[in-house]
Amino acid sequence: MRDSKVYIIDQNVLVRHMVSNIIKQNSDGKIGIIGSSDGVFHQSVLNEIESKKPDVVLLGINERKSNEIKLFEKIRERSSSTPVIVMTPKNREGSEIAIDTLVNGAVEIVTKPENHSTILMASNHLKKRLLPILKLIPNLNTEIISRKKGKPAEKNSEKRFSFSVKRELNPVDIVIIAGCTGGVKALFDIFGAMPDELNVPVIVVQHLPGIITSHLADRLNKKSDLKIKEAESGDILKPGHVFISPGGYHTNIKNDGVEKRIYLHKGPREQRCRPSIDVVIRSARQVYGGNLLSVYLSGSGRDGILGAENIYSIGGHVIVQDRNSSLLWDLPGEVVSYGLSDGEYPVEYLGREIIKRVLKSKDSRLFESFKKKTTKPVTEADA
Repeated sequence: MRDSKVYIIDQNVLVRHMVSNIIKQNSDGKIGIIGSSDGVFHQSVLNEIESKKPDVVLLGINERKSNEIKLFEKIRERSSSTPVIVMTPKNREGSEIAIDTLVNGAVEIVTKPENHSTILMASNHLKKRLLPILKLIPNLNTEIISRKKGKPAEKNSEKRFSFSVKRELNPVDIVIIAGCTGGVKALFDIFGAMPDELNVPVIVVQHLPGIITSHLADRLNKKSDLKIKEAESGDILKPGHVFISPGGYHTNIKNDGVEKRIYLHKGPREQRCRPSIDVVIRSARQVYGGNLLSVYLSGSGRDGILGAENIYSIGGHVIVQDRNSSLLWDLPGEVVSYGLSDGEYPVEYLGREIIKRVLKSKDSRLFESFKKKTTKPVTEADA
């Protein structure tokens, strides 16, 4: 891993010092601090970022309507290819800031203390959360970071589709979507194009801190025609309903008579993750057999690799977001490298690929509904 240069911005000098010390004491000299600021004087901060060219900016944002948000927007505008990790308070407003900034170009978020009295106790949390993210910075797709919001899809991007050897696949009775770094933005792209008649349930495992997943569900629900909520124990898996696995809990699926329900628990972390992709896929296989479609979005780590193998081996579908549209292709790339993928797709096509695989026939009402919403004409060949 090459050395990374970090620039830290936070109003609170104690937070800046704590973050700086964590990096210096735990990065083996591979990550260097090249500057810090309270962010008050935007122009001088922007000039310093442009002149020093950090590999990543750590930006603390405490309020949605604040100068910090304006600074985030200006950094994205003037230094668009520079990765920004946003540090937000662990409260409701901080969660809303997290979703706002992830959708608008932040590469990751880290929760921080709400007040001075808890800052000193947050060192261990920041070390566990921040350092792994910083180590991923050299692997990020900077072209995705600098891509402007609303930029149209690349012409003929369907030519970049990649398919494995065709094999006999089972019907799809449930969809499981999994992601990590870069996955939040992809979820908005996918669900924003989905019709409301999807005839199977969907579970989403997105690696995020606990308080943020409920706000992710709320925001996606406003964006989508589907019914999207944070999963709760006892939820019945219904067609057209999407359940976001809550941060800090594993999501299990169990048969309950004629119904299939979600059950949450705080079991041991798997691959350092809770919720774990592998956990939900393992339980889904027990209930649905091989009638699964798993979708791997941008992200890192090995959580989900065993799940992909379990699904693929019994005729389930496994598809991934392609390299060119992923912020971080570590996780989907691992799935592909093990020969476990039935196709790689640009994020703008993942939604319709999910629909195609779920449909029982191309003449269904669902297919007609989707044709009206999709931005690219869908032909019989697509079905």
